[in-house]
Amino acid sequence: MGNLSLPDDLLEQLQTLATATGQTVADTISSWIKQQSTSEPIHSDLFYRAIFEKINDAVAVIDDNHNYVAVNQAACDLLGYSKEEFLTLNVSNIIAETDDRHQHVVDMWDTLGFAHSIYRLRRRDMTHLYVDVSAVADVIRGYHVALMRDASEQVQLVQSLAESQQSVEIIFEESEIPFFTLNVATD
Repeated sequence: MGNLSLPDDLLEQLQTLATATGQTVADTISSWIKQQSTSEPIHSDLFYRAIFEKINDAVAVIDDNHNYVAVNQAACDLLGYSKEEFLTLNVSNIIAETDDRHQHVVDMWDTLGFAHSIYRLRRRDMTHLYVDVSAVADVIRGYHVALMRDASEQVQLVQSLAESQQSVEIIFEESEIPFFTLNVATD
């Protein structure tokens, strides 16, 4: 087993703790290492970086100027950019179109500190994709987090349903056969 090198001030603190508790210095150091190995990862940058990178949803951190300052691999895969390319973009570079709905979402963001909507985004290859975006403002002052999921299939289903409903309405309107709606009340 290799040698463990501890800073002098930490070693002194552990020696003092060993004396106060009646343990050997080795047992105190062993206890301290076990405590660090079980509690440290939850508070470490490495732990949060691993979550950020391994989560299946696309995650982006955006600054107050709407520039991307951090993205995970899922975001890159979703929109087809490398991380380096993504970090040169502004939100306005990937929104396929802005409209009144977009302004409503921006207003909600400014007022409530969060927003949720489906956007039509522009991929790197210039194709479009519907994305469900949930965003929270000022997770850390001046930095905002957006979670994104592909919503293209969901949007396509809603559009198909609307088209089917419209077709049925046309059939009813143009049909020469009378249709009645019967409401049967039961008591």
